[in-house]
Amino acid sequence: MALSKTVVSQGDSLFSKTRMCHFFSVGACTRGSDCSFAHDETELVGRPNLSKTKLCRMYTSTGECSDAYCRFAHGRDELLKLPVARGRKGKKQQIPSKFSEPSRGGIATHVGAHDIVQDDVGW
Repeated sequence: MALSKTVVSQGDSLFSKTRMCHFFSVGACTRGSDCSFAHDETELVGRPNLSKTKLCRMYTSTGECSDAYCRFAHGRDELLKLPVARGRKGKKQQIPSKFSEPSRGGIATHVGAHDIVQDDVGW
């Protein structure tokens, strides 16, 4: 399964507690301790570095990448494993993902990928 909105939205995702809960700040969060957003600054955790966890689509299709700031792997030897997430009960969990092949959606696309990562993930 590729990293998707489904995985990102789960409470056990890599992105759990990386941002403050807007609904809690206005007194409207109904999820309580099950909320994947932080309700207090002490709950905040750093965002995971997903660089080099997917193959660069440009490099895969042309053998070259002209983007000096490309966050994607240029060959399988550069691929890194997805960071381990902590579940709601504090247990480490590996988020399932398919990192060997580039795809056309979300953070896997190369054209505008850096903007997509910043918009979707919050960098």
